[in-house]
Amino acid sequence: MKKQSDGIKISVGGPMPIDGSSKGCAFSFTDEHKYKKGDIVRFKINSDESMSNADSNLFNLYKEHRFLHLTVRIGDDRTDLQNNTWSAMYKKAGQELGWGFLHARAHCKWYYGMPILRRDFVGFGKSFDKHFGHLDEEDYLRLMNSNRMFPVDGFPVTSNFGRKQGSEYIETIDRELDVYFGDILDESNKL
Repeated sequence: MKKQSDGIKISVGGPMPIDGSSKGCAFSFTDEHKYKKGDIVRFKINSDESMSNADSNLFNLYKEHRFLHLTVRIGDDRTDLQNNTWSAMYKKAGQELGWGFLHARAHCKWYYGMPILRRDFVGFGKSFDKHFGHLDEEDYLRLMNSNRMFPVDGFPVTSNFGRKQGSEYIETIDRELDVYFGDILDESNKL
């Protein structure tokens, strides 16, 4: 098994930076932070060591709370390079179009990511429309960023993408926005 250096990535209620010196996790469960009902804890398991750490940390959470909801997504859905490219594109679009990063991210997720989800995930569009079809454009954009219903990264659009959808998303943003992304795309192709 190929071991990656980033190990487990954990976020509770929001994204947390990963300390590059840690092979295990971003922080340990022995830290002062107390988890409460509703906190979201994410693990990225990509090595035997990170699996062992996740197992230990999940067991500690279970002992403390006695009830956990656990969802596992199998496989490497998309690359870190795609995530970094999206972020750089949002930042540049936000600056050049006067939107700011969050508005650029919401715009891209709504206008370019949602059509991919609707096309590739059977029943998604019908279910989304049933629950959110009454919203106006401004509300859809708010839904795409962190909010009370989706506190970590907003409505999960890109987090559901595989590599193919991630590449299509990059191509669509590049094609549709009136921003030159060649420098970002050239740099990502070198990596």
